[in-house]
Amino acid sequence: MLLPMSASGHPALGPFRGLVPYDESSVSLFFGRTEETKAVLALVTKETSRVTALCGEAGVGKTSLLRAGLFPTLTERGVACVYLGSYANFDQDLWQALGRVRGEPPTPGESAPDYLVSVARSSPAGTLLVLDHLEELLDGDADEAAIAALDGLAALLKQAVAGSGSRLHILLSIESSFFHRLELLHELAGIAKRPAAYPHVLFTSSQTGEGVPELRAAIAQLLAERGA
Repeated sequence: MLLPMSASGHPALGPFRGLVPYDESSVSLFFGRTEETKAVLALVTKETSRVTALCGEAGVGKTSLLRAGLFPTLTERGVACVYLGSYANFDQDLWQALGRVRGEPPTPGESAPDYLVSVARSSPAGTLLVLDHLEELLDGDADEAAIAALDGLAALLKQAVAGSGSRLHILLSIESSFFHRLELLHELAGIAKRPAAYPHVLFTSSQTGEGVPELRAAIAQLLAERGA
């Protein structure tokens, strides 16, 4: 069987990826989440709310929704999207995330929180900081590295929120079973709401069947376009 190849020489991923998430480079293949994208967009662009929580079961597509659905729309509006989805090497991952949205290097001695504040202030329509897979940090059995990363994240949020004002919005993405653990982030950072106060969005289409007609229509459209 012949597989299509990407520019890097590796087999290209097709439109049906299983549990492999879609990202900004695969927007043209991302279908079936229009209403959910609109719902999250409405939450993160509300002037009255600076912190939003997004939760759902593992594997329902939270990362794909954010990166292939929400980010392109926000980018068109001039919003800088800073994405953190791994915390194994928190400082390095943070600097890389910031570097992807701003070409200018930090000034000598500039800290990551200061750099994030600078990004938020200089972006035409502000900045969205997305903290994905937070269950990795808020798990009760987290290791020392995760605990250190959580402390670093809390310090980042305190300083960045204080310095950015309304120019920074934060989206916390977490598995449903860990949603109550956002209480810990609330205690450490002091800026997030308590879990019961979040206008969160639950993605349950894989369990209840909600959204299936839209998804089927999207698949049919994609197959038609590819002559299948």
